Amino acid sequence: MVSRGVEELLFQCAEVLSEGQVREETYFGSTMLTIPVSEIGARLGRDVPEEELGDALAGSARVRLRASRIARAEAQRRIPHRLMGTATVESRVTIEDGNVHVDVDLEVPLDVLSVT
Repeated sequence: MVSRGVEELLFQCAEVLSEGQVREETYFGSTMLTIPVSEIGARLGRDVPEEELGDALAGSARVRLRASRIARAEAQRRIPHRLMGTATVESRVTIEDGNVHVDVDLEVPLDVLSVT
């Protein structure tokens, strides 16, 4: 389980890298958050086992939701003149070279309005 304080720290330390493109009225994008485990450990004042951190993040609905919101905001920043529909999101957490990576792929229909 990831406490709210540690969650906040993770996102403060994360480097965000995004890419995406529009094809046939749909935005396809990918956002990767890279979190250096050593920096988290330094800020917490203790060693943080990579596997433990990765497992905690992978199991956290709050972390995945927040990462998804960042990915959607990145998409909106790239295409500010387009109305975005409901996103389909896939996320995964991996560990590599002392970093935890939270990858978010999203697919968003554009210029869609729902009539109720």
